Amino acid sequence: MSEKKKMNVVVADAQADADAVVHEDAAVDVVADADVDADVDDGEAPQPIEVDYCENCTLPLEYCEFSGQTKKCYTVLKENNPELFKELYGDVSVDDVTVQKQKKPRGGKAGKAAKQKAASDRHITVTRTKRGKKKFSTIVAGIKSFDLDLKKTSKAISSKFAASSSIVGEDEVQVTGDITYDIVDFLTSKFKEITEDDITIVLKDK
Repeated sequence: MSEKKKMNVVVADAQADADAVVHEDAAVDVVADADVDADVDDGEAPQPIEVDYCENCTLPLEYCEFSGQTKKCYTVLKENNPELFKELYGDVSVDDVTVQKQKKPRGGKAGKAAKQKAASDRHITVTRTKRGKKKFSTIVAGIKSFDLDLKKTSKAISSKFAASSSIVGEDEVQVTGDITYDIVDFLTSKFKEITEDDITIVLKDK
């Protein structure tokens, strides 16, 4: 065989090998694509979430407590679907569920009434008592009703009037000397929450 024919045969064989590799790669790609498609087909599609809506307020059942019609919502649910009502709230009455779901009142008439009651309980009584013929002592009661520290207030009174003061009761400070009217000016000027209307003066000369 001539040199030229040998070269042509080698070139032809090389071309055949290259074509075989290309066909093999193409077959691999087809198989790979088939595997990918199979994986996609085998996966489960996400399932939709089922939501139960209230027939009264039209909100999801778990939001009935914010509808402003809570009791009516629970009543309708219990009448139309007692099994679901029992599943959600147990074997209780509508009134019991309503009470459990109610939140603490914020402000409003109840809040204002509570504040007014608290304010009415805040009061200070200044009492002058006689010790002997010409000696007096002054007792200040009700300091803690203004959320003031009894010990610190006693010390402040003692420093202001250069007098001996001591805590003699659960909410009483006793000061030596008659400072009945001066103590009123001191308390109202030092503590802004205390006014003259909050203080009552009692004079005991016997």
